[in-house]
Amino acid sequence: MRALHRTAKRAATTPWRCQRRCLASTIPQEVVIASVARTPIGAFCGGLAQVSAPKLASFALGAAMRRAGLEPQEVEMVVLGHALPAGCGANSARQAALLAEVPATVDCFGVNKGCASGMKALTLAAQAIAMGQVDVALAGGMESMSQVPYFLRHARRGGYHYGHGTLEDAAVVDGLWDSSSDCHLSACVEETMEELALDRGACDRYALKSYRRACEAWQRGAFDLEVAPLRVKNPRAQGRDSMEKRSLIISVDEEYSRMKLDDIAKAPPIFQEDGRITAGNASSLNDGAAALVLLSASRARDMGISPMARVVSFADAALEARHVAKAPSAAVRKAMQAARMSTVNFYEIHETFAAVALANMQLLDLDPSRVNVNGGAVALGHPLGASGARIVSTLLTVLTQQDAETGCAAICSTGGGATAMVIERR
Repeated sequence: MRALHRTAKRAATTPWRCQRRCLASTIPQEVVIASVARTPIGAFCGGLAQVSAPKLASFALGAAMRRAGLEPQEVEMVVLGHALPAGCGANSARQAALLAEVPATVDCFGVNKGCASGMKALTLAAQAIAMGQVDVALAGGMESMSQVPYFLRHARRGGYHYGHGTLEDAAVVDGLWDSSSDCHLSACVEETMEELALDRGACDRYALKSYRRACEAWQRGAFDLEVAPLRVKNPRAQGRDSMEKRSLIISVDEEYSRMKLDDIAKAPPIFQEDGRITAGNASSLNDGAAALVLLSASRARDMGISPMARVVSFADAALEARHVAKAPSAAVRKAMQAARMSTVNFYEIHETFAAVALANMQLLDLDPSRVNVNGGAVALGHPLGASGARIVSTLLTVLTQQDAETGCAAICSTGGGATAMVIERR
């Protein structure tokens, strides 16, 4: 873990160290990040489909603790985002913590802020540390969209004495549907695309760049710092006489290699007949989990842990639900203001759709070469409750490999909300 990957050379024209500034945080007690770990992101009904969300999270929690040199009994709080918990059993965060061998006496709770759940979990853990309530916390997010159940409404009230019933997908109803406008999230994004003059071609070109960046990042080992391989049962190994291996090691994100890049421009609209959002320029349904170890700076010193980064600031913001695609820009501005900063070296703007990243780069006037440099959710996938924590993990990877100082991650959530976090690499 301490052997950090520095695969990208420092550009001669980018004097990161010269840009160092006094980052006076408004956080009362300094909060640092000791380690990050995430599972590979599984394709929908793919290699991780048989693993529940709490089990996925337990893998990430365990890997994060090992990388930090932390024992489970040293943990004082666990906070995990989970956007689609239906069918997982009560208190999925508690389940994940116990599976990771965190003592039963440690308080655990879950957070549901839609797609921003994982990052909101990080901010809540950071707040608890900053206020002196705890010194050691595990935080992150999880999702198994392959295991999200269907609803059969009215069955409990005896509403099906006669006639047909309708199965409803909880992933859509609870995850991707804007209740205030009674429409799919994509319809809100299409409205923003119209307002900001973002055409289909721009989204397709951005999506192609995301796939290429993700592929190049995997080829050069860029994700090794954050991804922790996990072993799963081989569903093809049936019976004692089966010649198939009993288990498989999943070590690489599955989604980015499944898309034929030539098909991006040919993909038809998937939500509106005349729409600009396609399967090629939107994120997919996925499985995965991510976790970070957060500590007070004083406890890190006492434990002899060298932090990867410190949390400088974080912020939530909200716009009208139909403007959800623009909400990350509002959260970034608030987080930057809290950090007393005007810019950072690199950004992670979550790619719920290619249009979301494009919209916020336009609104914040960002240099595209400094945003999502290892690819984003369009290529890597979007396990809803995990993505907010995943992009903070990826941001740390980028800062390490670019030998850069500061970064900001931001993600929107259905309903018009967003969360952002500013970090400084140590």
